[in-house]
Amino acid sequence: MDEGTSALDTGTEQAVIDAVEALKGQRTVIMIAHRLSTVRACDRIHCIVDGRLAASGTYDELMTSCPRFAQLAGATP
Repeated sequence: MDEGTSALDTGTEQAVIDAVEALKGQRTVIMIAHRLSTVRACDRIHCIVDGRLAASGTYDELMTSCPRFAQLAGATP
């Protein structure tokens, strides 16, 4: 999903995220997102900086291993 929740209100966005989470273990879902709240529950996150893969891991792993990801996450309410 390329920015699949970008134009949704908070309640509808959460419904979409819940539906995607219900697919865990059944389907592979690739999400492209700028909003970090959208990717918190993802099994794997790839952080792209200047068109290159800067880091890959879980949300918690990237918070400790990727300064750019941590910087972006810190800027997110």
